[in-house]
Amino acid sequence: DNTPIEEESPLGNYSGLVGTWTIDAATAGLKTDFTFNEDGSFHQLMGQIDQTGTWEIVDDTHIKVTTKKGKGKNWRVTDLNTSTVDICWNPDNPKPKTLHMQRAQ
Repeated sequence: DNTPIEEESPLGNYSGLVGTWTIDAATAGLKTDFTFNEDGSFHQLMGQIDQTGTWEIVDDTHIKVTTKKGKGKNWRVTDLNTSTVDICWNPDNPKPKTLHMQRAQ
């Protein structure tokens, strides 16, 4: 069996989340980019709003994003694959908003 031994990322299921994700203004109202770094740092550019912070794993479907401006919020992450991800930044809201994001090139 020549199957390479895959290094287990400390990020587990979320190793594929590392990188930059984007959604266009036509879809989201404002062009939005999220960058998740392997070291747990986070960057969000939404229109003119430029924020940095941290992200951490909560469970199999939630991450906690904490920006410099506030307390952490749990986001739901679903349908993560190499080119797209669905991120719901307000899963506890009665009308949650899920963004279908594309991997930025």
